[in-house]
Amino acid sequence: MTRIYTPAQTGGPLFGHYILSEALKRSVREDDTRPLCIEGQIYDGDGKPVAREMFVEIWAEAQFVRAATGPGGFYRIWISRPAPGRLPDGQTLAPCFYFCAAGRGVARQIETRIYLPGDPANLTDPVLALAGDAAERLVAVSQPGSDALRFDVHLQGPRETPFFRY
Repeated sequence: MTRIYTPAQTGGPLFGHYILSEALKRSVREDDTRPLCIEGQIYDGDGKPVAREMFVEIWAEAQFVRAATGPGGFYRIWISRPAPGRLPDGQTLAPCFYFCAAGRGVARQIETRIYLPGDPANLTDPVLALAGDAAERLVAVSQPGSDALRFDVHLQGPRETPFFRY
């Protein structure tokens, strides 16, 4: 029997040839004069960067960006600041981005959120509160001397990023 592998069954470089482009790293509204730059690294359970084996997707509202990790597991994207959300009961959610990553060695894509540093709505966001003591790992970090926000993802270990399970 001959096996034919489809994109859903393979890991590695296949996705890079078909679903990634430089244009996908940026989703900025026309009226936005100060888009956010979000950059970070993805680390394995031993704290080593996952290099050139993952891709990340970040979205909020009608914005969507996608980037592959480069050397050292590093990614960088540009996107406009999101608006606060609302739950069906009217409760306000802090502005955040949805983050997912997939690639070799990850059986299912991982999903989490990126919250903005210093936003007062973070204190009352019910989803962020579910992360408990690990909530600070979901808040991007302002970098001194840079306009970029840093959001690192740890797949396992003591600094593991809180992920959603569906």
